[in-house]
Parts: sequence; structure tokens; C-alpha cells
Amino acid sequence: MSIEELDFVAGDAPHVETLGKIMAADVRLILITDGGNLLRYFSAENSGEMTPIKVKMVDATAAGDAFMGGLLFSLVEQNITPNSLGGLLANQVALETNIRFASACGAHAVQRAGAISSLPSRLDVIT
Repeated sequence: MSIEELDFVAGDAPHVETLGKIMAADVRLILITDGGNLLRYFSAENSGEMTPIKVKMVDATAAGDAFMGGLLFSLVEQNITPNSLGGLLANQVALETNIRFASACGAHAVQRAGAISSLPSRLDVIT
């Protein structure tokens, strides 16, 4: 989710409290994007922050879709299933590699105008 979505969901509650409630509902991984600011991730196995790829933004329309599509593509490409997800989440290097790919997809999208036309192909994304 974006930081704006977390703000909305949290309301007046502290983010940490809201994230704890989400994790308590059997969510395995939470990703918080914030434009060009730090990208944060949380799981029972690992948590951390990453600097997203810096690009000149033209249009943020498809940023979240490209990011999530990139993450899901990366997981499917590695045959990550619900049963094997814990292993990925426990391996911080592998987890961050997947998040970095997703970030590259989002970065590609924001450099172009439009929604569908800005989504990257695999060849468009350099990790």
C-alpha cells in the first residue's frame, strides 16, 4: 500500500499499531511505498527499508499497479507458492531482490504518461 493508503486505514491510530493489526490478521508481507521516499517492508521474518530507484516522474497513474504487478510476476517466475513464501520472507537478500524488481517496474511506469501504455514489459525493466 502507499503511505497515503496507510494514513487512510490508520486514521488517528499510529502506523505501527495499524501495521501490527494487519500482521495479526495473517498477512505475510506488507509493503509501504512513498513515491521517491524510502520503501518499507514488514513480515514476521524480516523488515527493512529500501531506497527506490530515482527517476523523473511524468505521471504516477500506474505506479502502484506496475509495482504490484512486478512483485507478483517475480514471485510467479520463481514458483513462490503460499507454502514456500516463508522461505523467501526469511531470506532478506532474496526478498529485497524481488522488491527491487517491483520498484523498477514502478519506476518505469512513472516515467511515461498513461496507465496501460506505461506498464513495463520484462525487457523494459533492468534490476
